[in-house]
Amino acid sequence: MRGPTFAGQLVTLAPLKTEHLEHYVEWFADPEVTRYLTLDLVFTLKQEEEWLDRISRSNSDVACGIFAEGQHIGGTGITQINWRSRHAVTGIIIGDKSWWGRGAIARLALTSRRGHL
Repeated sequence: MRGPTFAGQLVTLAPLKTEHLEHYVEWFADPEVTRYLTLDLVFTLKQEEEWLDRISRSNSDVACGIFAEGQHIGGTGITQINWRSRHAVTGIIIGDKSWWGRGAIARLALTSRRGHL
């Protein structure tokens, strides 16, 4: 499912739209951005569109874009949600490198999400 919108002090989490997917294609193709991720794949725009469609229909996965100052700067998600046991896997990426080192953006995004998803 696509996540709801949560506005924090500096960041907003909002549902992803097709026009945001080109950013993920760019970010996941950048070894500096993906250096600490467990995946080592480059995705095409078509693959990202299929992923968004799959997430949109899922009852056990939630994805949100991270936005700051009106820009799409990253994404976060909760996957493999087991609603009964309250366990899941989470991830976050700040793909727009101009936002790296500008404070605790990832922490603020997670704080905005906590207790809502």
